[in-house]
Amino acid sequence: MNYIAKSVAAGILVGIGDIVYMVSGNIYIGAMLFPLALLTIINSNLYLYTGKIGFLFEKTVKPPIWSLAKILCANLLGVCFSFIMFYASNDVHNLIIKIARDKFVCSWLDLYCRGFLCGICMYSAVSNKHEIITVLSVMTFILCGFRHCIADFPFLIFNFSYVNLFKFIMITLGNSLGAIIMRDFCNPKQKKYFKENS
Repeated sequence: MNYIAKSVAAGILVGIGDIVYMVSGNIYIGAMLFPLALLTIINSNLYLYTGKIGFLFEKTVKPPIWSLAKILCANLLGVCFSFIMFYASNDVHNLIIKIARDKFVCSWLDLYCRGFLCGICMYSAVSNKHEIITVLSVMTFILCGFRHCIADFPFLIFNFSYVNLFKFIMITLGNSLGAIIMRDFCNPKQKKYFKENS
């Protein structure tokens, strides 16, 4: 239950990041403020699926691998909670609907590729353990239009269809594989191999 609570809290923070990005009215200000969510998650030792999946094959990963699906579900619950609270206290229906429509206009392959690149940025943001790299990694994926499954989930709810659900799954798969593959390239054994064979 401890990691479920930490996962819900992480989702709530991502939801707040979504909200500040929406209301900022400026893509650069929004991209600069959004990393507050991930910095808080890292410093508070909370559990974010896109921050944990890259360490899937690490023996020292906590929580264990089998709990990643639960972490993802709890993250999605948390991000929806933030949106519900914000939606209940603000007249933002039209804004959210507009963003929700724009989120899923691309093809599933495009969204998968954007999710994959976001996964790389997320692994970089979490694994380097440096606040500047974390901020720049998050700003990069936002400004480049890469896609983050937790941040995009509330917009799926507001623009639900089975086609969009499939696209969301592709974003999630892209996030996962991008982080896992990036971890493989950053593995010390891989670094040693490339150094010896370059």
